[in-house]
Amino acid sequence: MEGLLELLELLRRELDAADARAEVGGRDPTDARLVFRDLPSGYRVVVVFDEPPPDRAATEARLGLILDTFAGVGDELAQAERPVLRSLATRRLHDALAALASRTSATAALVIDDSSPVVWGSSIPELQETDVGGAIAAAGTIPGPWGDSDASSEAWRRHPLAARAVAHLLDTLGGDPEADRRKAHHGDGPRYLARGFGIYLLLLVFDAEFSELSAEGEMIRALPTIEHLVLSLPPMDPPRRGGRVIPLRQSPPE
Repeated sequence: MEGLLELLELLRRELDAADARAEVGGRDPTDARLVFRDLPSGYRVVVVFDEPPPDRAATEARLGLILDTFAGVGDELAQAERPVLRSLATRRLHDALAALASRTSATAALVIDDSSPVVWGSSIPELQETDVGGAIAAAGTIPGPWGDSDASSEAWRRHPLAARAVAHLLDTLGGDPEADRRKAHHGDGPRYLARGFGIYLLLLVFDAEFSELSAEGEMIRALPTIEHLVLSLPPMDPPRRGGRVIPLRQSPPE
């Protein structure tokens, strides 16, 4: 933290600014008196002027030059503050998924992928960042390479509809990256609607028959926000697993 404070004071002096600060999350500033740059660590450095700088491009270039010289400061801060950052990002994702579940009358809304053990987000707090192996075990089947933990299984057993939907969806996909990533299931067994985005799957779980048209419309409207929140999650270690799992950044479509 001390290194960051020294950097902010240096920016204030070198750019003859009124103030300088570091931010995380939220929208990019739009005030003409603010000049900013995003750091690879996820932080945003904002320099505050009393009046809009007369040569904004030159000011932005000077800001970039100074930040490049002190590139390690933001990385060190992100490492030290990772638990706090993850907690904030996780909460925002939970809120977005809970709102989507409420609008669609779903029992649960979750974000998973078909190649790692992590539940990236859930409208049910105790399922957030649990091991999908717990869902598979709770549903009574263990296909694929996913692991399990006693604590994770117990959490999923308290939410059997979600557990069965996750297990059924992953079994249906079968680990095939070319499989259709828009899935719906009605009638006997779990009722759910899933839609892919990048390597991820947004899953809505229902306790009764549902309208695909209505639910999918809400999913499509919510997806840009949910995708942004998922991709903003700091790196994490999956629960009780040895390998490291991180949300992968997707290249923008051409």
